Amino acid sequence: MSVLKKIANSFGYSLTRKHKTESLKELLSLRLKYNPCDYLIDVGSNIGDFCEEYSEMFSKSFCFEPNKELVLGLKKKFSKKNNIIINELGVGDANKKTNFYVTNDKGKTLSSIKKQSENMSKLLRNTEVVDNYEIEIVKLYDYIIKEKLINNTFFLKTDTQGNDIEVLYGLKEFIKKVKFIKIEMPVINIYEINYKFELINDFMKKNLYKPLYIQHLTRSKKGELVEYDAVFEKIENN
Repeated sequence: MSVLKKIANSFGYSLTRKHKTESLKELLSLRLKYNPCDYLIDVGSNIGDFCEEYSEMFSKSFCFEPNKELVLGLKKKFSKKNNIIINELGVGDANKKTNFYVTNDKGKTLSSIKKQSENMSKLLRNTEVVDNYEIEIVKLYDYIIKEKLINNTFFLKTDTQGNDIEVLYGLKEFIKKVKFIKIEMPVINIYEINYKFELINDFMKKNLYKPLYIQHLTRSKKGELVEYDAVFEKIENN
């Protein structure tokens, strides 16, 4: 719990045992009653599990997934859902084209535009890169303008395997329109990136977010904490 306590302390909170355990879905259902938002932006949709479970809470959902194999599955899964938009795109802090590295793990959850660090194969299983190809990256700032979403509010879920801080930077001033952020927080860098969870925490504090929920702890073969997911909520009336 030392890392989690450090995170809470950095925001001025302390962790105590809960008397009742809420699921994330239960908690978001409750918070959205008090702090509603219009659309879900699901960056790094993978096979669409998050969108499938949570899209009912929003009037429209926008999925971003650069893995062309997974995009085919997403289009099939949501073929009858007119309010779920599938984008075969990556998301970052610049509009560009870059290489995407596909790994051989079962769920393709380790695939990324970032190259693997030496820690990857040491800490995790099934990390071999089996394919790579060029993909398109967009900034959410430009996408929001293009799709005429500037008057809407958002729940942002981002899970991009090492590119999440760039996703946040790419929002620019539209960060003010994002009421909730679910994001992957690196503790041990398994990709060639120069930040860890502290930088994301600093971004959240600067932009007036508070921690709401922590889940999905990924550990190494030796039990070390590699990464976790955190949900943040925009502080209102500040």
